[in-house]
Amino acid sequence: MPSEAVQTVEGGSVVFLQTAGGFRAVPVLTGRQAGGRTEILRGLNGSERIAGANAFLLKAELAKGQAEHGH
Repeated sequence: MPSEAVQTVEGGSVVFLQTAGGFRAVPVLTGRQAGGRTEILRGLNGSERIAGANAFLLKAELAKGQAEHGH
């Protein structure tokens, strides 16, 4: 998968999957990286629709939401 689709959240690798209501973060185990692609060893079955190029925006929104709940 595109390396930019893999984000680090709370010390772990996640990808954002498209759902009926938006997106959700799913933990994954990554493997080798080469040529802008990252191997996913565990966490996906291959049929999911993932956020790619703009995954960092979803990560930012997730962090923003967590910060708001922390107050």
